[in-house]
Amino acid sequence: MKQLTWKVDKTISEGCPDYQPDPYTGEYPATHCLVYHYKNITEEKTAEFPTEKDAKEFVNNAPFSCYDFRLNGKPVKDKRKKPDIKYYSGLSGSNTVTL
Repeated sequence: MKQLTWKVDKTISEGCPDYQPDPYTGEYPATHCLVYHYKNITEEKTAEFPTEKDAKEFVNNAPFSCYDFRLNGKPVKDKRKKPDIKYYSGLSGSNTVTL
């Protein structure tokens, strides 16, 4: 068996720090902030594969949020094709849109 380890970056939501009960009534406010509160975390994952070929195929099909692949503790070369990022100017003004 071949052991593959890797890291995954994730963005998870967090509660609004202002959404707290009133200290006098214990009631929560009817409205609260319109900001999306989040935090970024990194998880470490592990999986077992019967062959080295299966493990490398898994690596090649992984999304780009996964990185730092190691097969039995040794780094695996990342052969995934990076997506092309193109920048377009808006039709009016100087806004730039990334696709």
